[in-house]
Amino acid sequence: GILSFTACQGGKTKTTTEEEIVNTITINNQGDTLRQVYNNTKGTVTLHYKGEEIKLKQDTMASGVKFSNGQYVLTDWHGETTLTKNGEVVFQRSERMME
Repeated sequence: GILSFTACQGGKTKTTTEEEIVNTITINNQGDTLRQVYNNTKGTVTLHYKGEEIKLKQDTMASGVKFSNGQYVLTDWHGETTLTKNGEVVFQRSERMME
């Protein structure tokens, strides 16, 4: 969840909001692991896949979730996770395990 803290220092009010972070690990049928760190506050996801760190921003979709950065696109729709690189599917899985 999102937590908010307010503190008063020298007559000034300072509010700090913790970001909502969700960690997910998805393993496909080939045994490849895709670690997803979603920042729901900023609308971003950082992927860890085969030694690469991939940062994506959320795109608007009518249904499901889509993140992209021009080279990579991550979609999650009806429980199916797909990662494409330059239009080619590099990871796909229809089940997920929560940490």
